[in-house]
Amino acid sequence: MAMIETEIRAPGFAADLMIDGLVRAIGAILVRHESLPLVDDSSRIHLSPVRLARVIDFIESRLDEEISLADMATVAGLSAFHFSRVFKMATGETPYHFLGSRRLGRARSLLLNSELPLAELALSCGFASQSHFTAAFTKAMGMPPGRYRKQIAD
Repeated sequence: MAMIETEIRAPGFAADLMIDGLVRAIGAILVRHESLPLVDDSSRIHLSPVRLARVIDFIESRLDEEISLADMATVAGLSAFHFSRVFKMATGETPYHFLGSRRLGRARSLLLNSELPLAELALSCGFASQSHFTAAFTKAMGMPPGRYRKQIAD
C-alpha cells in the first residue's frame, strides 16, 4: 500500500503499470486469504472427558425421570445446539439415542435380575408406559420383554 501511495504522490516512469501491478498483487493476496477455511465451532467447542462423564452420570442417576436435551446441555455447560453436536462427536450417538439405549440396558438388567411387573419396570426405566416400553424393547431386541424374560429364565 505504501508503494502505491508513493507512485500516486510522485509518479515515475510507467507509474500506471506499477500501480496496476501492485493492485493486482494485493487482490491476489486477499483472494488467497479469503479462500482459507475458517475455523468452525466444531473444532473449538468440544466435550471434555470430565464433562462427558458428568453428563453420563446425570443420565444414569435419572433414567427413571424425564430428561431433556436442555437438562443434559446444562450439566455439560453448553447450549443445547452445541451440546447435541459435540455429544454425538464424543459418543457416536445422539443424546436421544444414547438415553434410549441406556434405558433399554437398564430394562434388560431388571428383566434378568428382578421380578418387577413389566408396567413397573417400564416406569422405573423412564418409559412413559408399558406399551411404549414394549414397542421400544421389541424394536431393539427383536422380541417383546415378556418373551425375553421367559427365554432368559429357561
